[in-house]
Amino acid sequence: MLWFIAYWFVSSSIYGIFVLLDNTSHAMSLLVSSSLLQLIPYLFIISIFELYNRSIPQRLYIICVLHVVGFTMINTSVHLFSDIHSYANGIVTYFSIMSVFLYAAYRIYIESSIKKLGDKILFLSVLLSVAMSLVALIADFILQSYLDDIIMVVLIKNIIFCMQLVAIIARFFFHEIEWHHERSIRDKLTGLYNRRYFEEQAKSFLKNNNSHCYLAVLDIDHFKPINDKYGHLNGDVVLETIAELLLTFFSKDLVARYGGEEFVILLREQSESDVKKKLTKFRKTIAMYPFSVADDIVKVTVSIGVSRLEKENELRTSFSRADKALYDAKFSGRNQLVTT
Repeated sequence: MLWFIAYWFVSSSIYGIFVLLDNTSHAMSLLVSSSLLQLIPYLFIISIFELYNRSIPQRLYIICVLHVVGFTMINTSVHLFSDIHSYANGIVTYFSIMSVFLYAAYRIYIESSIKKLGDKILFLSVLLSVAMSLVALIADFILQSYLDDIIMVVLIKNIIFCMQLVAIIARFFFHEIEWHHERSIRDKLTGLYNRRYFEEQAKSFLKNNNSHCYLAVLDIDHFKPINDKYGHLNGDVVLETIAELLLTFFSKDLVARYGGEEFVILLREQSESDVKKKLTKFRKTIAMYPFSVADDIVKVTVSIGVSRLEKENELRTSFSRADKALYDAKFSGRNQLVTT
């Protein structure tokens, strides 16, 4: 956030210097104002990298230096030696600066895939900045009055910077809301959904869909001896590993940690045979997986109970049936899959 605040204040100050100095014929003034103007979007690029916790590549600094030097030389030459320097200067400035802003939009898209609302607002604000700057360029060509030209450019500049500042604040605001929401629906240890969210989503699915689904309750066999022998921290490692495997196997299903060493899976719009195949494959994978616990390779197995679920108000009853099936799997020797 500090990088964006710095960008906003520095860019506003630099642009003021540019407006004052760009309309003089003094070569040094032109060199200073042009170089400062081209540095503005690179400060924005750095802010984007910092925002998404990415290290700034070394080549970006090299490109920045070459770009600033090249733009400064071209812009100064056009201003001093071209008979139509005002409009030519505007074209050079627009394409030079907007190319960097377009790269900023590209970085936002790459880093966030524009999935969250805050990122969408920030992405659109950069594209709108490019469009608004084009308006300023056209105004520079249409308006013949020097004063009108300055008023239009300064007005557009302020709209752009204010728009970007609002987008930056909105991005952080929505990010905080989403972060707190994720914390409220996720299990802290495993990162899976928690029990409350699982039940809400299961009821919502059954309410809005006519198709049936299957509820699987999964429990780690002999987990207490692992905790007693290796300690709870190492037991947590087993839970985290199983959670990762669950997400891999059931990426299209709803998976949650129900409590302790118990997990639940809602398998939607699948046949009973497909459900059994997926769960059996998962059970066998867990039994063969080398769990590394405190420098030992520990054998871990799971027992699974499955129940068919069709109606929203049957969730509790279906869970009881799946839990009974889980008990039967435990009683049958563990590392079993039982359906009801």
